[in-house]
Amino acid sequence: SQAEKHRGIMQLQLINWTEAMSVDGGQIDNTHRSLISLITRLHLIVNHAADCDSVSNILCELADYTGAGFLVEEKVMILSKYNERDQHVAHHWEFIDCLTNIIADFERGREVGNDLLIFLVHWVASHIRNNDQQFGLFLRGGTRRQLNGRLRREGAQIEASRGR
Repeated sequence: SQAEKHRGIMQLQLINWTEAMSVDGGQIDNTHRSLISLITRLHLIVNHAADCDSVSNILCELADYTGAGFLVEEKVMILSKYNERDQHVAHHWEFIDCLTNIIADFERGREVGNDLLIFLVHWVASHIRNNDQQFGLFLRGGTRRQLNGRLRREGAQIEASRGR
């Protein structure tokens, strides 16, 4: 029901930036902070039943983010000769496809705030925790084994935010 969905949104734990989420200590981290800020703003909009213009503005900013934010990551991957770039970029395209569908639903007059918020929180928690951390470790010259140990120690906060 709509009431259950709203309760779920109210209980949804948002992602807070921590240094454990850092990929490069620079541009990529800054784009991630921006995305997390957008999610926080969307959460406030959804919880306060803001108007369609507010949701529309967030959707526009998310579309801009996918253009600029993903491009920053992908350029660094090319420059660093990241061998898992294709798989990582495929995750970006999954995000873009889903966002495109949500925008189309919004343009058809459907209420999308709740679905968008849930999608963003879960996608970002998974993508930053897994794909981006793997890339960050590559940039620092580490191994997957080191990454797995770091995620076990420092990933608890992200898991907790997903309600697990």
